Amino acid sequence: QPLRCEFCGGVGRFSDIVSLSRLAVTDYEALLNRGWRRSAGRVYRLRPDLTCCAKFPMRHLVDAFRPSRSQRRCLRRFASALFGSAPVGPAGDSDLPTGSGIFYQTGSGTIYQAGSRTNYQTESGTNYQTGSGTNYQTGSGTNYQTGSETNYQTGSETNYQTGSGTNYQTGSGTNYQTGSETNYQTGSGTNYQTGSGTNYQTGSGTNYQTGSETNYQTGSETNYQTGSETNYQTGSETNYQTGSETNYQTGSETNYQTGSGTNYQTGSGTNYQTGSGTNYQTGSETNYQTGSGTNYQTGSETNYQTGSETNYQTGSETNYQTGSETNYQTGSGTNYQTGSETNYQTGSETNYQTGSETNYQTGSETNYQTGSGTNYQTGSENILHFISSRMRPGKARYKRWSAGLDALRARAGALGQSADALLAERANRWRRRRELRQRRQSAPSLAELVDPLMIGGPGGRGRLLWRLVPSDSQLAISSGHACYSAYQCAVHGDSPADCGEAKFRRFLCLSPLAAEAAEAETDVQWPKGSHHSQLLLDGRLIGVDVIDILDSTVSSAYFFFDPAFKRLQLGKVSALLQLRRLQGHPRLRHYTMGSYSPLSVKLAYKAEFQPAQIMCPIALRWLPFDRDYRCRLEAGQLRGLYADLGGADDDAEVGDSSDSDGVRRAGLRRFARLAGQQCASRFRLLVD
Repeated sequence: QPLRCEFCGGVGRFSDIVSLSRLAVTDYEALLNRGWRRSAGRVYRLRPDLTCCAKFPMRHLVDAFRPSRSQRRCLRRFASALFGSAPVGPAGDSDLPTGSGIFYQTGSGTIYQAGSRTNYQTESGTNYQTGSGTNYQTGSGTNYQTGSETNYQTGSETNYQTGSGTNYQTGSGTNYQTGSETNYQTGSGTNYQTGSGTNYQTGSGTNYQTGSETNYQTGSETNYQTGSETNYQTGSETNYQTGSETNYQTGSETNYQTGSGTNYQTGSGTNYQTGSGTNYQTGSETNYQTGSGTNYQTGSETNYQTGSETNYQTGSETNYQTGSETNYQTGSGTNYQTGSETNYQTGSETNYQTGSETNYQTGSETNYQTGSGTNYQTGSENILHFISSRMRPGKARYKRWSAGLDALRARAGALGQSADALLAERANRWRRRRELRQRRQSAPSLAELVDPLMIGGPGGRGRLLWRLVPSDSQLAISSGHACYSAYQCAVHGDSPADCGEAKFRRFLCLSPLAAEAAEAETDVQWPKGSHHSQLLLDGRLIGVDVIDILDSTVSSAYFFFDPAFKRLQLGKVSALLQLRRLQGHPRLRHYTMGSYSPLSVKLAYKAEFQPAQIMCPIALRWLPFDRDYRCRLEAGQLRGLYADLGGADDDAEVGDSSDSDGVRRAGLRRFARLAGQQCASRFRLLVD
């Protein structure tokens, strides 16, 4: 029969309505995917061929959802109201009931079931089954069964059974039973019982009882009592008392007191005091003080003062293979192959091929070909190249910037200072402003906006709590009726007599959906059936979302809120919070808030939740709701949508020959055609 249209006010709304006493979750999702919706104990579907103002079923993809700019602004205003100094609304009750089928969720994603008790004012929680206790304000956690205690703020952890203590911030670990202490940051470890100490970074080990010290990286061992040092890698042994050093691998022996050294393998002997060296096998003798060398076997003599490679008088050294020349007096070095010149006194290096100049003392680098300059100490880049190149010459902005640089140079000249420091400061200030602007423009995720609002979320300031209760439970009726009555009177103008508990129970609590047993751990947190998703602020109920949890979809049937919090836009906030809770769920992939109409300003907010899909009312298939289809809907081009899908509804035909009982009445035959062949086959015993 025709009903009054909620948009244009005319009597032009036609629907197919079927009353059901019991409905399986799987069957309702099949009906939902063919345009049907549940209201109390009935399912209905609009007649698009007769209805004056068409409405289209819409659903949203949970995991792909990203908040828009207006939605992020809405959540920021909501957070500002929650964390501001002024009270948001009346205070609530902190004594929260528990029981079977009631689930609480905080910002950390923890579900509290039976056996747990939580005080959300002090943010402390105790689970008597596991023996664990947590206080979210102090950041401490205790497990009375294992004897461990953890403080997440200080990073310390203590186990009184094993006697071990760990601090993850300082990196130190202590075992009070064995007397050992370890610092993982410095790599040092100490055992006070054995008197040994180990540093794992340097590879050194010390035993204070025996007076020995060992370095495992270099292979050296030192005993301060005997004064001996041994390196097992090089095979050398040193005794600082006698001044002797022996290397058993090379066969060399050195006495630093007498200045004599002998290598028995090569037959060479060296006296470091006189500077003379003799090789008895080759017959060569070298005096490093005079720079003369003589080989009596070959008869050759070399004077390194006049030699072609090195001249110690002028301090110049030339290597013709590499093309490098070094003057140690002036500190300059030149490489003619690479074209580079280095001055070790000033720390500057110049490459004439690339046109670059580097000063390692100041950390600055300049390239005269590209006009770029970098200072690695201050992190500043050449302003003219880095900033001015991003401006169009001749424009007003470029002129203002150039005038500012000229003013800085003039100011530095008046003060007798270099302009580099002032220019670097201006460049760094410009870079900081750009980074701040980029951070502001980067869009935060839904989790970053929602999680801090929940109790136990990041920051420890959350005030919201989510509670899921069965729709027909006494808690849903007793706690939700007062909020529903206030909402209907304030928003829809109903009288209190029209908002009695019986109507509330019949309209939003009783449901033909049959609850199903949980099949997996995720189903325990999201049990199938009809539920009230309640939003609590400081223990006070401020909003209720009446939802149906199906196989892969969460369907929102109705939402009402406390009118005292009307300015918080709780309808949009509740939908965003619901999407955040559903993200990452392995089974629930869609969230639907009912139908969408391009002619309704009231329903326009649903189009902002992207990506979304709408259902073609003719072909009964889901279509991506992008800008193109939105324009078609506003223009009323329904046949265009139908043509894009091929114009066929494969699930519409119901064969009567295969069913001896048959669907005899025309109304039920129509329902079977609209419900689809697969779904209607499960209703045949009911419609006979």
